[in-house]
Amino acid sequence: MASRQKHKAISLETKYKVIKLLDNSTPYPQMLDQFRDELRGPYNISKINKNRDQIIAAYESSTSIQVKTLRGAKYPQIESALIEFIGDCN
Repeated sequence: MASRQKHKAISLETKYKVIKLLDNSTPYPQMLDQFRDELRGPYNISKINKNRDQIIAAYESSTSIQVKTLRGAKYPQIESALIEFIGDCN
């Protein structure tokens, strides 16, 4: 029986670099060689290409590019009010 590979999350920085390589028409095998440690196959590249708009928006607005998930807040209004409150306290 084949053993399964452990799931590895891909950082936002790597996803952004893959998008830039896709814009330059870099072939998939070359990208897989370059990001051997993070990308497991062409499926990952296709998934990144499919979500390119979200990834670019998150990369440009993010304070940390090492983020591995693009999950939003469960209660965005409460979170924005809390951030505003903390800003007012300082």
